[in-house]
Amino acid sequence: MIGIFHRVAIAALLWVCFLLARSPAQIPASQPQDKKWTLVWSDEFNSPDGSAVDSTKWVFDVGGEGWGNQELEYYTNRVQNAHIESGNLVIEARAEKYKGADGKTRDFTSARIKTLGKFSRTYGRFEARLKMPYGQGLWPAFWMLGDDVNRVGWPACGEIDIMENIGREPSVNHGSIHGPGYVGGDGIEAHYTLSGKKSLADDFHTYAVEWDPDEVRFYVDDDLYATQSRANLRPGQKWVFDHPFFLLLNVAVGGDWPGSPDGSTVFPQRMLVDYVRVYGRPAAIAAQDVSQHPALPTLTSADQVRRLSPDQAGLGYPVRIRGVITDDVPSPDYFIQDSTSGIYVEGSHVPVFPHVLGDVVEVEGITGPGKFAPVVRERRVRAISKGTLPKARLYTFSEVANGQLDSQRVQIRGTIRATSIDRTSWHQVTLAVNVASGNGQLKVGFHEKVSQTDA
Repeated sequence: MIGIFHRVAIAALLWVCFLLARSPAQIPASQPQDKKWTLVWSDEFNSPDGSAVDSTKWVFDVGGEGWGNQELEYYTNRVQNAHIESGNLVIEARAEKYKGADGKTRDFTSARIKTLGKFSRTYGRFEARLKMPYGQGLWPAFWMLGDDVNRVGWPACGEIDIMENIGREPSVNHGSIHGPGYVGGDGIEAHYTLSGKKSLADDFHTYAVEWDPDEVRFYVDDDLYATQSRANLRPGQKWVFDHPFFLLLNVAVGGDWPGSPDGSTVFPQRMLVDYVRVYGRPAAIAAQDVSQHPALPTLTSADQVRRLSPDQAGLGYPVRIRGVITDDVPSPDYFIQDSTSGIYVEGSHVPVFPHVLGDVVEVEGITGPGKFAPVVRERRVRAISKGTLPKARLYTFSEVANGQLDSQRVQIRGTIRATSIDRTSWHQVTLAVNVASGNGQLKVGFHEKVSQTDA
């Protein structure tokens, strides 16, 4: 009996070891220990072995030509390069001759998948538990791009790199943000180094960012190692992290940064992804969940836009508004005002749309969470006619200090402080910024000074 017992115990132990080796322990898809987050989207990669990537959640980037970084691989949509195995997504980089759709033959293949058109979100916690590949010339990444990339291009869309590693730095994870004027070597970057000269490829680690309106925080295994904010930007640089972003996973081979594989590099190399999860703050879940619905109502008045919360504005509601241009600043951005209110429009035209003070225009675009009030990100604009400027009503400091009149044409009496004005005057202006300071003064950003009369 004792011999039989031992044999049964050993067999059971071996079976447990087999299961543990086959599928690393997966953390249940709930919320993190921090109760301020609630799960809103995930892929647990639990389909049967050999399954393709879930096409309801991901799409493939296919092609070569270096991807702007002189990369050597051709990204395919084959299961050989991306499939499910033992409860993980496997992205496999291979050394093989492969002729792509462009007729060119390359020496490496891999996969790059994204959620563009399937899922995107403004703000939240974005995390993945994964095990990196290793070796000179390998470049795995878990990252995000603004979902307006096809409209405004890169880097205007913004980029958040949650995990980047290059083979010659086996212990180092790079986390960074990129936008207009801070890209590549000029990007805003920080890195996390695993202690004891351990390799990140030796085990699974969790890589995450927590993204709020004014900052992005970077984590490895819940260790906060960097916080990037608006304050990190230099004069002239624009914070572009205020609209929906989508997720990407890929393993690149070669490129300007990692360099090419060499004789020490072993292929194939695999990145194993246990899960990808996105969390939101509970108060914003109801509004943000609308982002997964295929249709949002079109907003047709400035007042409808202004009533949106920042989270709602970040969903990208379609907008079609006709109004009068109320500023004459030479900039791609401008103000328009209709019969209900005024809004700030982020222009997209190159060359700049020749907006003229008093013109009636029709603007189509999507909403976004501006710094002080919701904005419209223009997709197209057309001039309708010459119009009449709305009358600038007289307001007191207390009436405008709450910001409710931001982007509207008003008249104010009092001490007006701006770049070139510091006097007691009457002014008709379009407000860009309304901020009440402690001493009762109002700071106003001037975008149109129609008249000035000493009081």
